[in-house]
Amino acid sequence: MRARVSSRLTLVAVLMMLLLMPLAGWTLADAFRQSVLSNFDLRLSAYVDALAARVEIDEQGQLEVQQRPEELRFGKVFSGWYWQIGHADELVATSRSLWDTRLPWSRPTGASSRFSVTLNGPRDEALRGHALSMKMPGMDGEIRLLVAGPLEDVQRETAQFQRLLVAALSVLGFLLVVGFILQIRWGLAPLRGITRDLHAVRQGRTQRLGTALPKDLYEVAATMNEVLDHHQALIERARASAGNLAHALKTPLANLRLDLEREPPDRVAMRADLKRVDELVEHHLSRASAAGRAVASRQTALQVALEPVLSAVQGMYRERDLNFVVALDAEAVWRMDAGDLQELVGNLLDNAAKWARHRVELRSAHGPDGWVLVIEDDGPGIPEARLTQVRERGVQLDEHEPGGGLGLSIVTDIATLYDLKLHFENRQSGGLRVQLDFAGMMGD
Repeated sequence: MRARVSSRLTLVAVLMMLLLMPLAGWTLADAFRQSVLSNFDLRLSAYVDALAARVEIDEQGQLEVQQRPEELRFGKVFSGWYWQIGHADELVATSRSLWDTRLPWSRPTGASSRFSVTLNGPRDEALRGHALSMKMPGMDGEIRLLVAGPLEDVQRETAQFQRLLVAALSVLGFLLVVGFILQIRWGLAPLRGITRDLHAVRQGRTQRLGTALPKDLYEVAATMNEVLDHHQALIERARASAGNLAHALKTPLANLRLDLEREPPDRVAMRADLKRVDELVEHHLSRASAAGRAVASRQTALQVALEPVLSAVQGMYRERDLNFVVALDAEAVWRMDAGDLQELVGNLLDNAAKWARHRVELRSAHGPDGWVLVIEDDGPGIPEARLTQVRERGVQLDEHEPGGGLGLSIVTDIATLYDLKLHFENRQSGGLRVQLDFAGMMGD
């Protein structure tokens, strides 16, 4: 799979090079050709201006050229460099290089008095010419000047540049392709390392991914390690719950066997043992349910989620006429499963209402480290010596009260699952104060 991905990326890079390099080369070559041609036209224009400066009218009213520009290039017959001067349909003067021939004169449609043109020379060679039409005092009609040079010079210079360009682009393309291949292999090396670590995790040779990675991939590996740690914790909790349940059921099941062997069976004792079995099963199912939920994967509106919980608790204790004071932030949104939040707060509210004399208070506030949820009652509170025991499974402060002492242990399980800080303390005015710190659980 890794080889296929690397090969595809390399193929895409090579195809991009094959498409872009010729396009870039053609663009550069065309720009260079236009530049050379433009410079050639400027040279021809300068020759035309010099030639025009030598054109005069003699005493007989005839055109003549003073000090003819007989440079070597214009003096050698059929050299490719030519000039000629014409008036009306007559050829007034030419360069020696033209010998007894003349250059065709054809003004392009819409051209001004000065223009550049491509034409054929005496030997049918390609020429580039620059023409000028002007009028002089005392002369009827236009005087036409034309200077031409071999287009081969432009083509030769352009071809030389193209050869250099092709060689340079070929070397550059080769280096870029090699660079792409090396970069892809080097860039994918951390991903290949993550893949190897995942295979090692799947085969049981390790439990976590390595984190010696670039910053972005480090965050990916760290997040995956958090997921692996969480799942490992779930497995360990499931194993512990199964072992605890099996161990806890041994005693009541042994008692049931003894009760059944008696004549007659002790039905009262059997009911007590069965009740104990039911409580143990309920407790361990609750713990397994709490441990198996996703951590901070959903956003839950605090006030909306707790409305049914408040209604249920108020209904359960309606006969006692308790005063429930609720102050929840309507805008509070926490990253927590709604069922977990309801079970967490429901158990705490039920415990507070069970012991309250007249008043139960539920409020949210923003502490120094984030949001907190506070539940208070005006009951007798908990003896300081037993504050650390209330979270333990099956512990009841008053054996005459209904319940199996499971509510606060479930609260502890859920709080541990979400890394919440759970505080129990007695109020100075009487009653118990429970505070949940939801640091880091605030919704986006």
